[in-house]
Amino acid sequence: MEWMIPVNDMLKDDITKLNYTLIPPGCHGDVRSVEPLCVLDFFVSGARQRRGNGKRLFDFMLQDTGSQPRDLAIDGPSSKMETFLAKNYGVDRLMRQSNNFAVIHGQTDRVYVETNNGYVYKSMT
Repeated sequence: MEWMIPVNDMLKDDITKLNYTLIPPGCHGDVRSVEPLCVLDFFVSGARQRRGNGKRLFDFMLQDTGSQPRDLAIDGPSSKMETFLAKNYGVDRLMRQSNNFAVIHGQTDRVYVETNNGYVYKSMT
């Protein structure tokens, strides 16, 4: 039996081990191995876009994880995702990495790490 369940909105996040450069391309920066919170999939159906549903969903994820947009790595962001981040969170530029992820330009050196009490943000410096 096949089940069809309509999906209106979806956001999938996870902690992923990544190697990425924290400074803009063209500069001599060090590559770091970190485990940031990653946005893997983000979808709002066409009929529900431009009504605040995506912002509410994204805000819930940020609140639930104690994150800020600058803390995230985004898997293969589309132009719509870039526009969404610029409009709602003031993200003016994403730095694309060689691993298909993008990080926010000017990102702080904070990473999401596992502790005995769950995951928390910790400074890498």
